[in-house]
Amino acid sequence: MTSFQIVEARPYHCGQMIRRLRAEHRAALAETGISPHHELRARFDASSYRRALLADGELIALGGVVGMGLSSVGYVWLALSEDARLYPLAVVKAVKKQFAEIMSI
Repeated sequence: MTSFQIVEARPYHCGQMIRRLRAEHRAALAETGISPHHELRARFDASSYRRALLADGELIALGGVVGMGLSSVGYVWLALSEDARLYPLAVVKAVKKQFAEIMSI
């Protein structure tokens, strides 16, 4: 059985996620001329809330909230790996759990 864990995201997760990013996300960014790694790292650095979802210790999702910590307004972002497709229900449950935590802060 696969074990899932939500952990505080670290800067090195950005590099891992870029290498595991879904092909559709990578293609969409490439069409705009945006560097996927620089864009993801910029969102990560601007986020007051950052989490990583691991499946058996492997990164499958990375997300956060860009905005001031004391503000009631924030921009939520989420990057999914190709492996996230293997666990659609677990990803949805983890995202819902994180939204509940975000809304309580």
